[in-house]
Amino acid sequence: MVVQQSASRGDLLQRSARHTMHELIQIIYSRLPDMEVKDWENSESDTEDTNPDSGYGISSAVDIFHFLCSLLNVVDMMDMDGLTLHISDENMQVFALYLINSAIELSGDSIGKHPKLLRMVQDDLFHHLIHYGASSSPLILSMICSTVLNIY
Repeated sequence: MVVQQSASRGDLLQRSARHTMHELIQIIYSRLPDMEVKDWENSESDTEDTNPDSGYGISSAVDIFHFLCSLLNVVDMMDMDGLTLHISDENMQVFALYLINSAIELSGDSIGKHPKLLRMVQDDLFHHLIHYGASSSPLILSMICSTVLNIY
């Protein structure tokens, strides 16, 4: 009985965390069209204007998008007969693609106005989409197709 309660609480905690992540994505990326493109975005450095009154703005959107792209590359390592197998965590990939899709839908064309985000879409995101699109389940492939459609 205690194990079942613990498992259901763990499931509830996981659902709550996923819901919170989605709300965070909605809040930040729905504001992206209103965010100004600053000169620091065009530079290669990661430093920006550190005005405490400016809030987090585009730097948080860039960091979160980088994190979401890294979630696509989550793998489980399994040891079978002395061999280490790397198996993709499909649930995490579906969740990451769901969040990336939400971010792209909410921000619309404004991702193209922010050079660091655009570069991340062109380099990191498309690398993962092409890599996993060729060897994934039909669910992942459909999510990848939806993401590509939303980008264009």
